[in-house]
Amino acid sequence: MQFVGGNIESATQLSKLAQSCRITSAHKAIFSTCSLVNPTAMKITTINASTGYFKSSFTLKNRLPLVKRSVTIEGVLDTVMGSGSGFFLLSELPQPPATSIIKTLQRAGTVRLLPSDL
Repeated sequence: MQFVGGNIESATQLSKLAQSCRITSAHKAIFSTCSLVNPTAMKITTINASTGYFKSSFTLKNRLPLVKRSVTIEGVLDTVMGSGSGFFLLSELPQPPATSIIKTLQRAGTVRLLPSDL
């Protein structure tokens, strides 16, 4: 997956978001469950085989201050091209010493799913 915008470029785990997955014939996405390989717990929770709609999520963890930000992705898969695109919303980090993201702004960004041979 490739992410652009939403201020995701400032996330300390940005390089860890490049995850590979396998989509089964039963329309389930299989990601690594090893926290060393997939530290953001990236997963696709929903795939609608007839429309291509998918929903995905992951969690960004910042160390200082300790803040966890859950991110949801929604988009559409193109099974013919083996790719997809969509959007995500990312909460801004709070101003220290605050650690809650409840009152922070959310930024929108785009995501692209690429075939594994690219």
